[in-house]
Amino acid sequence: MAFGIAQIGLRPADDKRLRTMVGMATITGVVSKQWRMCSPAEADLVVVGLDDPAGQAALRNRSAYPQATFAALVGATDEAPADCLKLRWPIRTEEVVELLKKVQDAPKTAAPSAKSTIEGDALQLASILRHASAERDPDLVWRVKGLAHQPLYIAPLARQFFCQLPLARLRSMAPDMELSFETLKRSAVPDDLIARPLIGLQWLVGDMIGPMGLLPWIPPDTPLRLRTWPNFPALPHDARHRRIAAVLAKSVNSLHELAELSGMDIDTVRGFVNASSLCGYLASGVVSRAPVAKRPAVSSTRASLFSRLRSALGIQER
Repeated sequence: MAFGIAQIGLRPADDKRLRTMVGMATITGVVSKQWRMCSPAEADLVVVGLDDPAGQAALRNRSAYPQATFAALVGATDEAPADCLKLRWPIRTEEVVELLKKVQDAPKTAAPSAKSTIEGDALQLASILRHASAERDPDLVWRVKGLAHQPLYIAPLARQFFCQLPLARLRSMAPDMELSFETLKRSAVPDDLIARPLIGLQWLVGDMIGPMGLLPWIPPDTPLRLRTWPNFPALPHDARHRRIAAVLAKSVNSLHELAELSGMDIDTVRGFVNASSLCGYLASGVVSRAPVAKRPAVSSTRASLFSRLRSALGIQER
């Protein structure tokens, strides 16, 4: 029987290092069982990053992965829960081997049926998208399975993602699916896939997570404002998002104030705030009340032209 290992919230370099060490431990036979990388829903061992919101959320919601043992990647000053295994940073081969042996040799107990992992998977996807601007490896690509019938590929440094389906189809499919993640080389992306701006996927994922709540790194009770007006023509948005943006551009508001002033339900507002955060449009915390400079008004002639183009492309605002 093969054992599964997954990670949530590790930085790309640590994820790559962990995968390499697990593969080498299995190939060389230093562990008595076969180990493979898999999704958190299937894993016997889940390694989480303590400095990442998705990793922190996974630790808080370990009951969603009843079959898994959790290990935290810890630095010199990090603290992990007492009932969680620890893997020291930087990751060393001998410690990975010791961790694998500890998990594979532990007596197994019957686990209750697993709960849906869509929340944890969605947060991991959001975390990948959030850290895209900080990625420095031009050859790193994330392959995401579960959003569509075929994998979706994310190239963080290139600020692109690759997928055959339009974003509207991804919106309709994603809530019902579990996701799995894998890092690959850029050459692994199929040549027939279309490259699209990453900002569209960032907006879509943030908006979709709205009904689940705010992303963990957004304080729920602090003032919010826009750093800049969203580039709506490039985003899978609707008319409600423009209305929320107009309110937020004029003044600083908390989440509930924003919902009240815009007349929108809280899930829609959370979706807008999440999406703005992932795209880099959102500023939070103690901020001045200076309004955001909106884009120049579009003339009626240009607006009419845009409306005809949108209609011809089948793009409609709700």
